[in-house]
Amino acid sequence: LFHIVEDLESIESLHKLFQIFKHMILMNNTSLFEMIFSDEYIYDVVGILEYDPDLPHRTNHREYLKSQVVFKQVIPFNNEKIVGKIHQTFRMKYLKDVILPRILDEQTFASINSLIFLNNVHIATHLAVNEEFLSKLFNRLKAKDIQIQDLRDLIKFLLELCELIKALEQKSKVNFYHSLKYRGIYDILERTLIMDDPSIRMYSSEVLRHTVEHDPSILRMHILSTKKQRASRTIFNIIIERFDKDPEAGVKLLLGDVIKHLMDVDPNNESVEKTEFLIMFYNDLMKVFLDPLFRKHPKDAKFTENEGLVKTTTLDMLCGFLHHHSYHIKNFIILNDVVTKILKLLKCQDKHIILAAIRFLRAFIGLNDPLCIRHVIKGNLLDPVVQVLLSNGNRYNLINSAVIELFEYIRKENIASLIKHIVQNFGPSLSSIDYVNTFKLIAIKNEHNEEKPKDAIEQQTKESDRKKFHDLDEDEKYFNEDDEEPEETTSTKLVSYPDSDDENEAPVTNANNKSIDRRNNTDNTDDNNNSNNKVERTNGSLSRGEKRKLDDGCLLYTSP
Repeated sequence: LFHIVEDLESIESLHKLFQIFKHMILMNNTSLFEMIFSDEYIYDVVGILEYDPDLPHRTNHREYLKSQVVFKQVIPFNNEKIVGKIHQTFRMKYLKDVILPRILDEQTFASINSLIFLNNVHIATHLAVNEEFLSKLFNRLKAKDIQIQDLRDLIKFLLELCELIKALEQKSKVNFYHSLKYRGIYDILERTLIMDDPSIRMYSSEVLRHTVEHDPSILRMHILSTKKQRASRTIFNIIIERFDKDPEAGVKLLLGDVIKHLMDVDPNNESVEKTEFLIMFYNDLMKVFLDPLFRKHPKDAKFTENEGLVKTTTLDMLCGFLHHHSYHIKNFIILNDVVTKILKLLKCQDKHIILAAIRFLRAFIGLNDPLCIRHVIKGNLLDPVVQVLLSNGNRYNLINSAVIELFEYIRKENIASLIKHIVQNFGPSLSSIDYVNTFKLIAIKNEHNEEKPKDAIEQQTKESDRKKFHDLDEDEKYFNEDDEEPEETTSTKLVSYPDSDDENEAPVTNANNKSIDRRNNTDNTDDNNNSNNKVERTNGSLSRGEKRKLDDGCLLYTSP
């Protein structure tokens, strides 16, 4: 019927057919979708949907699908069913995204997406386990006489395959990426990343990012094994170099993501492989990685877009390094005076680079490590930041906010040595800034910190004395309760001496140089004025615990 009406050029009838098929699609029936998207009916359905009454002109979608869209097999498929799934998936995407995006409701849109997803899973599952197909693919990729166009198509096909693999379950993805490693994917990318063709470099960077997004440890192990075997350039060297020097901004961004994934090491879960990788990076590659920041540049320099992209991305990654592997990077920064070199970027004209440098200093101070704080004070590293703030004047912008937030953090965390350094070195300059009270509060905090040590020492002394006497009282209670001896009617001497008269005995002195009379309690009843310097006895006797205390030379209690 459609062909008859179209031959008769009955526009009204064609518009009615469009409405019929539109509502058929909106019925959201999976069996109906299977029929509509089949090879037998798809082109007629697309032809009917060309006659949309709401559009001023008809778009010839059939001509585009038949003549302009070409299905190219870089590696021939031996399974006709898989080829049919590939064609059907493309047609569903074209219908969903080009022909019907205006009229599809959410339920129908989700149903078509589900069919596309199931087709992708079916295609990816077949290709991931097809050893013959993968062997042909990698044999062609490794061929030395391959043409540039063929290599470009093969890398692009590998990229599409990696995107399809995302739909598989975790076990299948693990097997697939390990299979790529064993077939030499990293050796191939090592060669394609340095080629002159920008498309090949772009596709290679995307494939590399897919591998590290799945599991960066696979690439880490490859880099470490390559380093041990040939002790020379690895793919990591190439990644860092292309990140710095590649003229394509897209390649820089992709390789920057690769570096982030490789260096994203959880400090609470460092394996032997991760530790070895970090040691290798900081010993051999860190200086190369930071070279874009350390290059000499004229004062008030204006960087190109690519140079600015590399510098800001590098500084942002350094902030991440400070949080994820602070031990390694902290030592490297201090030994190589990295902060001083980075703060030279504050003199450039690019505001986003200045902000990135301030963020790095904020992250470095944010470690709140005494060694890092001493490094900041010793190098007077806050001086260029203060100069930026003063030169910015009263302009309320991101630079102003970033610097004030840095000083506010120092105040809130009460980093005493750094607060004192700020007040002593920059107090007069910063006192003129009155639109925020941050610097006034820093001065007040410094005064409190200077008074605190004296109060702290006095309080500590009182607490120590109180604790000491509390412990002694506890010991006394213990001995009095458990070791009390029967009362004796006669006086007992604390220490045995040779036979001599009691009147001639030398008194025993305690720690406070106060004498303890060894006479009987009956002889001391009249001496009430000196009762605080003598030991009270009960019926002329001492308990075993009391004897032990007195033998130790401590006066533990006195008469009331």
